[in-house]
Amino acid sequence: MHQDKGINKGSRNPWLSGNFAPIEHELPLTPCTYTGAIPDEFAGGEYIRNGGNPISNQDLSRDAHWFDGDGMLSGVLFRRLENSRNIQPEFTNRFILTDVYLSAKSSPRLTRPVLPSIATLVNPQESLFGNITCLSRTFALVLRSHLPGSQKPIKKISVANTAIYFHDGRALATCESGPPMRIKLPELATMGWYNGKTAEGEEDHTPDKAPVFGGWGPLGWFREWVTAHPKVDPNTKELILYHNTFIPPFLHYSIIQSSHPSMDSDRSSDSPGMLNRPVPGITSAKMMHDFGVSESYTVIMDLPLSLDPLNLVKNRP
Repeated sequence: MHQDKGINKGSRNPWLSGNFAPIEHELPLTPCTYTGAIPDEFAGGEYIRNGGNPISNQDLSRDAHWFDGDGMLSGVLFRRLENSRNIQPEFTNRFILTDVYLSAKSSPRLTRPVLPSIATLVNPQESLFGNITCLSRTFALVLRSHLPGSQKPIKKISVANTAIYFHDGRALATCESGPPMRIKLPELATMGWYNGKTAEGEEDHTPDKAPVFGGWGPLGWFREWVTAHPKVDPNTKELILYHNTFIPPFLHYSIIQSSHPSMDSDRSSDSPGMLNRPVPGITSAKMMHDFGVSESYTVIMDLPLSLDPLNLVKNRP
């Protein structure tokens, strides 16, 4: 793969240069060379990683963090060759076609990402004016994307760049600022946003007003922001996750049933599951990165990062 030719190699920001320099090109599934032996159990499987790769990257003096950037998937498919015991690894890398990515791609004059950097938002030394300026720019770009002449409106601000997991026949890419994005395997093509029932692009996509992540209405956009690290119960095959919001109740909890539960499970595939159940006891917005799940309990950790815009006014982190 090649680095973006427009990137200044003398960048002063370590997260935009060297091993962290963004990649411009994508590759379809391409046979690659290897040494050693590939275990037979790998045949038919695919190793996939997710990570940030900013598409708008000409301004190298900006704040940056290695959690920033548009989601890019890199994968190695272990394909069993026909009429052979041999396994051929094939590499591919693809951008995740989120609203933010497609809008930025259609705006070649954009030199910085649409969303502000995490490094800016969590910097205790950043001024109130600086944060307001960054957020106002993002708000203006999102608003502009809905005006006539724009090629792609930004309806969801997730860049889907944090993780990828598999549940009930779907590969789902995640980020804490929105719902999961369904990915088609093995080519890593983007299908559409998953709402807890179905994903865009599926034949039976959920009709309006059916129960979905966050619910419907103006507040549903905030409440569909799910954790990037959900859990899949190995016995029931249920998907367990939570939603952070900026408005009370600040945390919701969902359990998504599998249509193919384990033979050892006493749960029926017709079980309704649970969507958007408020979690009591959370008194403010938090950036909860992860949580724990056992056979009988879910452990919600009321930490580590408080999200209180009023602290900027008080000159507090």
